[in-house]
Amino acid sequence: MSETTIRKNLDPQILRAIDCGLQILGEESVKRAFYYHVEKRSKMKRQEIPCNLDAFHKILIDLFGDGALILERRMARCLFDELNLKFEVNNGWHLADYVKKAQRLS
Repeated sequence: MSETTIRKNLDPQILRAIDCGLQILGEESVKRAFYYHVEKRSKMKRQEIPCNLDAFHKILIDLFGDGALILERRMARCLFDELNLKFEVNNGWHLADYVKKAQRLS
């Protein structure tokens, strides 16, 4: 199975993990506002995020500065939990790095 196929199979889990990670921001209305700003800044719809994790990372940095790292780690932890994988923090990693690791392990 190709990496693209594997990732495509993970897209729903990645989106759920992003939603889970965003819970740290508060209510559902905050999450909706977040996705509105993502789309406004990048023309990227929520369902397109798994295919554009590097661009998504840049948007997180623009919106949250250093706080983006906290969000990305939380999203990654949610993904690993959903896939029943052991999560380990890796300094300097972004969500895309964790997704690649999850692909290798699953």
